[in-house]
Amino acid sequence: LNQSTVSNCRMEGTVKNSGRTSTGGIVGGAITDGKLINCVCTGKVTGDKAVGGLIGCVMYGDPMIVNCASVGSTAENSKDGGYEHGGLVGFINSEINTMTISNCFSSCGIGIKKDSGIIVGNNQKAKKEHKYL
Repeated sequence: LNQSTVSNCRMEGTVKNSGRTSTGGIVGGAITDGKLINCVCTGKVTGDKAVGGLIGCVMYGDPMIVNCASVGSTAENSKDGGYEHGGLVGFINSEINTMTISNCFSSCGIGIKKDSGIIVGNNQKAKKEHKYL
C-alpha cells in the first residue's frame, strides 16, 4: 500500500504467514502515505512479527486508518513466540510523520503478550500527533 487507498473491503477467513514479518488482515505493509477506509477484518491473522488485524506494519509518511474495525484475532505461529501484534496495526515505524487512526474499533483477540495491544502492538514513535479515537 504505497500512496494508495483501500476502501470498503471486508476480510473473513484466515491469513497465515510463516516465518515472515508484516502480516495484516487487509494489508501486510503500508509503506508510504497509505489509507485504509471503511474496512473490516473478522478473520484470524497469524504471523510472527508485525501482525495486525488490519495492517501488519506502517513505515513512512502520513498513513491513515479511518472508519475501520477488527473483531477477529491474531496469533503467533512460531514456537519461540511472536511479538508486535495489534488489533488494528502490529508495528508503527519511527520514520513516519503522523499516523492517524480515527473512528476505529478493535475487539481483536491478541494471542501474545510481548509488544502487543488492542489498537497498536508496537509504536516506535509515540507523539501527540498520533490520534487514537
